[in-house]
Amino acid sequence: MLVDKQNRAYVACAASVLIVSQGTLANEEYQVDAISGESVSLSLLECGIWLAPSTIPGAGLGMYAGKDFKSNENLQASGDVTIPIVDMPHHQNGDWKFLWDEYTWNAVSLGMIHEGLIDVNVASPGFGSAANSFLPLVNVEEWNPEYGACGLHRSRDPGAGAFSTYHNRISTAKRDIAAGEELFV
Repeated sequence: MLVDKQNRAYVACAASVLIVSQGTLANEEYQVDAISGESVSLSLLECGIWLAPSTIPGAGLGMYAGKDFKSNENLQASGDVTIPIVDMPHHQNGDWKFLWDEYTWNAVSLGMIHEGLIDVNVASPGFGSAANSFLPLVNVEEWNPEYGACGLHRSRDPGAGAFSTYHNRISTAKRDIAAGEELFV
């Protein structure tokens, strides 16, 4: 867990790292002590999503709303890339150990049904892997990714196979979400 001896939690927001007293994210009146030593009002920060210790005991980090989100509002400026992981047990002779195994989805659940011969999992390494899941508290809807080859022809353009054709997996608010609230998928 990212808590130091003064009971401060290290919080990541885009390229910034701030230190806040544990439990202050839900209280807009509290001040955030930046690493620079400055004190900044939480309501003045422009980050839409924070990483901080989860409200679920033992769950590690959670994602928090850095601002109010209306129902059906996108939580990110652009969606996540999704990467098909194709037939790994087959290619590894059944000896497959994957670091992100707890953070992948079955390809069928994301509309990727034709990518592999036997078994296809999907990594969604942004929002989809960072938010915690606790079904009674789900407040974020994650959608299927878009499909597109960015204008590259699969047999004529050499770079066509160098990236995932699945992208822009959008996450939206299922209901109004207040700043400081933990996000659950």
